[in-house]
Amino acid sequence: MPIPCDGNDKQLEKLSAAMPAVCRCLNNDTEKAPDTPAKIVLNTLLAKSIDAIIRSANPLKNKCKKHDSLHDVWTAALTAENAQVMWADEQEIYSFSKQLTDWSRPVDLITRSPFKFCFRLSEPQEDEDKWRLD
Repeated sequence: MPIPCDGNDKQLEKLSAAMPAVCRCLNNDTEKAPDTPAKIVLNTLLAKSIDAIIRSANPLKNKCKKHDSLHDVWTAALTAENAQVMWADEQEIYSFSKQLTDWSRPVDLITRSPFKFCFRLSEPQEDEDKWRLD
């Protein structure tokens, strides 16, 4: 999932607010009307578009290579047409998946949080010797 920069948040909000309802009129549930929020539709569109652009731009996509490690297989899958990671050892896949989840958790928490905390480190004044955290 793409993570927008701070300056892009407002632009994405405007874009999703201006999205016509027809952009959200389909779903896979025949029992209820579509109710996907515009922001989710926009994020999905961005994620799928960026994914397709990166995969189509891969100069090594037609090269077939045997990979020695699960990390190599995963890295290759990031830019391959088929994003599936095929590896024989399921326990190793589970362990690697947990590592990825743990690694990306701080970013996930920050992007889902409605609040952003900012700190400013101020230089000491000429007559001071301590830095100040504002």
